[in-house]
Amino acid sequence: MHWLLNAGTNLTDGWILEGMISMSRRYAVISGFLGATRDRFCVYGENRSIEEKFKVASEIEGVTGIELVVPYDCPDTALIKELCEKYDLQIASINLNLK
Repeated sequence: MHWLLNAGTNLTDGWILEGMISMSRRYAVISGFLGATRDRFCVYGENRSIEEKFKVASEIEGVTGIELVVPYDCPDTALIKELCEKYDLQIASINLNLK
């Protein structure tokens, strides 16, 4: 199957994408950037609960997903599911922090 087919006689005529369901872009934000972050010198931002992080993420234009960090962001899977539904967000990824 050809994924890219030239739609015209030259490149300026455009391209047809064949076999792709959707070309819309979706954006997510990692939850760690929505609360306090720190380096070895300073702490930036304020501590937020997981629900506050979901609320902030839902207010960012164009963001439809959130990346969570285990164990900090996943105290209860039922709560995470409830927050996804409440704030209309999807889980984009789950990152594991083993420090």
